[in-house]
Amino acid sequence: MLPRLRPGFAVCAAAALSLVVGSCDTTTDQQTPGVIARSALGPAAENSPPTGCEISTQALIELARTYTADVRDVRQACSNGATCEQELATASTSLDALASGHSDLLAACGSPSVEICDGIDNDFDSAIDEDFPDLGSSCSAGVGICLRFGTKICSADHTGTICSVSPAIPGVEIPGNGLDDDCDGQIDEPGETS
Repeated sequence: MLPRLRPGFAVCAAAALSLVVGSCDTTTDQQTPGVIARSALGPAAENSPPTGCEISTQALIELARTYTADVRDVRQACSNGATCEQELATASTSLDALASGHSDLLAACGSPSVEICDGIDNDFDSAIDEDFPDLGSSCSAGVGICLRFGTKICSADHTGTICSVSPAIPGVEIPGNGLDDDCDGQIDEPGETS
């Protein structure tokens, strides 16, 4: 019979091996969107020393690889009915190391939190700002000649999205030009004079 190991850590090991734990921002030492290669952050980031979060991430990946190999050894050693106490002890030690590495990672990178609109994977699910589906979509502000087009961006308080542009300043209505000069939604309103 195969040993029953602590639940949850196999998921942690698989996540670390698949690099779901993410990469780290070299300026704030916080989790950044998805898995970003340091080279994608520009030459300064690529050539800078690794952050504590990056070091902890790499250490957790190595611990997960060791743990996975140890579990494989346990399965092989125990499968034919032989005693496999040494392999179980080794797997137990590597499991403890993996748990410690996971704690180190959370200390270095921060713990998952509620997703806010800020370009960061706050809840560590490998998706960035997924709770804001209109982020990046087209938008407009104003009417008439004040109409401007932009894209949806994160609001200053990170709780939602806003249009990246503001309407232009309204002018004085000029009769007969076919435009909504005063940006009130009406063109060449009757009774207005220049």
